[in-house]
Amino acid sequence: LKKGLTALIKELSTCFTKEKESLRPKKMPPSAEALKGTYEEMISNWHGKMALAAETGDRHLAFLSLVSLQEMMDGLRSELDIGSYDAVSAYDPDDLPKTAKGFDQVLQNYLEEYRKIGWNEKRFRDIDAFVLAYLKSLDI
Repeated sequence: LKKGLTALIKELSTCFTKEKESLRPKKMPPSAEALKGTYEEMISNWHGKMALAAETGDRHLAFLSLVSLQEMMDGLRSELDIGSYDAVSAYDPDDLPKTAKGFDQVLQNYLEEYRKIGWNEKRFRDIDAFVLAYLKSLDI
């Protein structure tokens, strides 16, 4: 009875796994429209916080920045056929400068998604340059 029930559970598990996979929506290939602004958002949301965390020894801020970055990347990956990124594995509470370097490496790796579709990130020399570009994009 034990062997039979074990075999039944294994088969049910395999069946459910196959069904679950068949119900998943197909991921779209990455496009300029789908990726537009995602790298820049990651930089503006968490890069400065990660640098501050490394500078001040704020483990909590470093961890939250990595988790937030991971959540955004996972969200993109759930809809788009992009690589897998493990930002959280960069966390080393005893070496936050190393953590910040790991964070930057994850961002650099993600930047390759932009380059695969023939796009480059947008960089601004300061906040004024960003505001001017933003207002121009709104046709104001």
